[in-house]
Amino acid sequence: MVASTDVLRFDAGLHSYVDVGTGEILKSATQLLVLAGEVDEGFYTEDSADRGRQVHRLTLDYDLGALDVADVVTKYRGYLLAYDALTQALQRPEWTHLEEPFAHPVLRYATTPDRVGNVYRLLSVGEIKSGPYVYPKRRGHPGPHELQTALQAIVMAHRLHTKPELIARWGFYIQADGKFKVQQFVSQADLRRAREIIREFCL
Repeated sequence: MVASTDVLRFDAGLHSYVDVGTGEILKSATQLLVLAGEVDEGFYTEDSADRGRQVHRLTLDYDLGALDVADVVTKYRGYLLAYDALTQALQRPEWTHLEEPFAHPVLRYATTPDRVGNVYRLLSVGEIKSGPYVYPKRRGHPGPHELQTALQAIVMAHRLHTKPELIARWGFYIQADGKFKVQQFVSQADLRRAREIIREFCL
């Protein structure tokens, strides 16, 4: 699948972002976190990657209204039930962008937030996680999910003509047993560290 925005082409098979105008391959938010030592690539297994793909497909179809939860038969059904319950608990967020790739035209990196829209009437970015919360490598330091959403907020703030600090950032943790947890990332230290990473690897 290849999805395009105004200036960006995302090839999901190669997981690469290409500036349509210049042909430049842009770094992704995940690549920036790896370069900065905030994410260990060895942490992700093929099983967890496959689970993530399947769960993201189910939750995307759910938000597109393309499936009826009662009719879904899959070993990942529990995650879908968890997402359904999470959606009800959040009073049905109003999503404007679903897994859509975006690039920052000045800072020259790209990202695909799982969800962009309004949660409790707050302009928000959200990440759907089928694995557990990943704790920071050291005390008092932002964790990878905090930094991922901070990098996304910086891109979306430019796109939406606002400040990253005004975008609420969420982690949506869904489990195979149908349970869920919602975590809001509120520390401004996340954005400060994200900007440090951008200065080091993008500018």
